[in-house]
Amino acid sequence: MSKTPKTETAAADDPEALRKDIADKRRELGDTAAELAAKADVKSQVKEKVDERKDAVRDAGQQAQETVTAQASRLDPRLLGVVAVIVLLLVLRRRRR
Repeated sequence: MSKTPKTETAAADDPEALRKDIADKRRELGDTAAELAAKADVKSQVKEKVDERKDAVRDAGQQAQETVTAQASRLDPRLLGVVAVIVLLLVLRRRRR
């Protein structure tokens, strides 16, 4: 047989304390039901994961763009000139054929 602590016995004698206890238990039960419903909603979980992955890819793209921009600013202008001349010569050579 279960033993009830004195506080529960005292609460059982006081209708207001009993009402408060019932309201607390209902609130806890509602929170638990909401948590279970969220766990069971696979569609929203998948959507949330997709959104997280999209954000991660977007951030990685921005970071890559910033890295490329920083690296491009370090290139020697003379090297760029040489590459431009080579490309121009290849284009002219192709036109002559």
